[in-house]
Amino acid sequence: MTSSIDGKTAKRWPRDPYRGLTYYTAGDVPLFAGRESDIDAVCGSIGLGNIRILLLHGLTGCGKSSFLRAGLIPALEDEIAGYEFLRDEKGRPDFVRSTDDPTASLARAIHRFIKREYSSAPESRRTDARDVNGSSNSLRYEPKEGSATARTSLVLDVHVDEAEFVRAVAVDTQKLVRTVEQIASQRPRTFVLVIDQVEEVVTLKPDSMGDPARIQFFDFLADLSRSRYDLKMIICFRTEYHGQFYAQLRYGADVSRINDYYLNDFTEEQLLEAILRPTSREQVPGYGVPYDHYRFDYEADLPGEIAKALLARGLSGGVLPALQIVCRRWYEAAKLKSSTGTDEEDGEITVPVRSNAEYGLVDVEFNPKITPFTIKKTSYTTLGRVAGQVISYVQSELEAALKEPFAERVRASGRRNEIDGWRRVLTSLVKTQINGTVTTNVIPEEALRKEAARKGCKIEPKDMLLFLSDEGRRILRFVDVTKHTTKEVIRCCSLGHDILASALQEWSERARPESYNSIGGTVRDTRTASNVNGKAYAMNVMTPMEPWKSPILRGLFSVLSAVKPLQKDLKGLSSNHFAQWVIVGRDRFPHLSPRQPREDLRYDYLFFFSNFNGTWNQYLDGFSAVLSRGLDLIWRWSEKYPGSVPVIPFKGYINQVQFDTDYYYNAYPKATINDVKAALRVHDALESFSKSSQTLSSAEFEKAYLRFLIGVLPDLGSTGMAPEET
Repeated sequence: MTSSIDGKTAKRWPRDPYRGLTYYTAGDVPLFAGRESDIDAVCGSIGLGNIRILLLHGLTGCGKSSFLRAGLIPALEDEIAGYEFLRDEKGRPDFVRSTDDPTASLARAIHRFIKREYSSAPESRRTDARDVNGSSNSLRYEPKEGSATARTSLVLDVHVDEAEFVRAVAVDTQKLVRTVEQIASQRPRTFVLVIDQVEEVVTLKPDSMGDPARIQFFDFLADLSRSRYDLKMIICFRTEYHGQFYAQLRYGADVSRINDYYLNDFTEEQLLEAILRPTSREQVPGYGVPYDHYRFDYEADLPGEIAKALLARGLSGGVLPALQIVCRRWYEAAKLKSSTGTDEEDGEITVPVRSNAEYGLVDVEFNPKITPFTIKKTSYTTLGRVAGQVISYVQSELEAALKEPFAERVRASGRRNEIDGWRRVLTSLVKTQINGTVTTNVIPEEALRKEAARKGCKIEPKDMLLFLSDEGRRILRFVDVTKHTTKEVIRCCSLGHDILASALQEWSERARPESYNSIGGTVRDTRTASNVNGKAYAMNVMTPMEPWKSPILRGLFSVLSAVKPLQKDLKGLSSNHFAQWVIVGRDRFPHLSPRQPREDLRYDYLFFFSNFNGTWNQYLDGFSAVLSRGLDLIWRWSEKYPGSVPVIPFKGYINQVQFDTDYYYNAYPKATINDVKAALRVHDALESFSKSSQTLSSAEFEKAYLRFLIGVLPDLGSTGMAPEET
């Protein structure tokens, strides 16, 4: 299972060069690429003596879990060698899943750790059995001086029932703080805890039902931030919830002992590095040359084409998991062609599927006799480019399930219905947040089984859920959730990654027949842009500018207005009906009532108004591809504008500075008669209001505007749904 490099025993290579939806672990260190500077920065940040809590956040799919498991943890435990992480029963770093009650989730993990470590072990004992690259690195030590009392307390906790321990923590969160401190006092290295997907404390129960668990968790963090013991906590969550999370954390916690790190999405250069790492001819210390093991390469320029396609797609759910899925599929298809001796350009390309047993093989023996092969552009085009690969991955794994013994009762004629049924079951785990983002829901396993029965699935749900949750697939994940009132543990399921939620939602909208609302509007998929009647989208963007930049931009607007050829590209975007930029000075905002406080603003503001057909993603993709120079010329004066290319940072910026439209109308071809009549009534009422309000005072205008708005409300479309993405 090992090979010889310069007379020394080499560490084992991972079985697969790409991980799919499975995060990288310590065993994947030689393939983990592109995060060296982030690892150094976070090591320095968490290494400060006064720091107790590190907030690690990034956009979904940026690779937070892989960064921790294959980057940060090996660096802290093996290179710096001054830290040790809470570990599970298999000796792996224990990433505590937040759920809607993270305090209870952590309390359960801590209690299980105490039971394993302190139930019958002597004072001098082995405490650090790690599973890194298949080896066990054992550490023996004597307890720290003065820690006998702490150890006695931990031993007593061993004999407390887990549910009782969790209930005690619920009554007094300092109980959990003291227990963690006692563990830290027993460890020879800095003790580190990780709580993952902490946005779930907000997203799973966003209403008042989730308040008790949220309050409890932030009380616990506040107490932990003031601890004098040698311990750290890393909290991982999605960036879009940073403001909401930090706003609650800062009241009560010692913010001087909290550090914050934003993990950026991969750049094109980092994506290229991740794609090409298994094909590298450079020596990886302790492992050897990647190419000598995996024996494949890419056709010239193909990796760059893949990286550009990933960034241009603007994938909801993250670029990195999409990269891992598509590269693994192309790799396995090309490898199969090579092993069967079939010319890659002949016939149809198929992706091999593996059983659970095959996925369980983590390492394979180094074999220099593997015939080298090349992933060609023909594989890239035949298998399908980046778009659609995620749902194709789900489809192929469901097809693989039908080849398992547990699927024998499914007849050949019913295979398609079985696959469609299970895709609908998986879609029930999709959750759209109030801000329009799509995430995975967490629901009881029993509820998922009942959903499978309602969808007419023939395969026993228990078998299928286990199959889909296999670590090699990671389409599903099992999650233990604590019922807040009783502290009962309920086994639940979630999707393996948010990118699956986005793909399943898109598939669902494509598969669902169009339905119609009361005034004839087509109802489809909800997006973050806004909107109405499913007909068109309105976009409103507001960005701050330093006041000295406003005259420069006004001059540019004058030039753009006067020189008509400069407007050609904008007019060429057929999906765009209207676009307008407006500059409002910091002292020019309207003041309509004595009850309205006057603003004291630092910046002038640039407003952008537009409406368009298609989806939010399609619209911004078109802007980035066709109008990048013009957009950059206008928006470059705004604070922190990243540029319109690449499209991923551009979309992230727009998502942060746009505002939804509450009411909107637009009459155009294919609108129904009711749509047009309603639009005309709104138009006439607006014209009348405009003429009658010219001489009104501020107070009179406010009242007249409210009367106008109430009068036209029946003719304004309700929030609608966007067209499907194609």
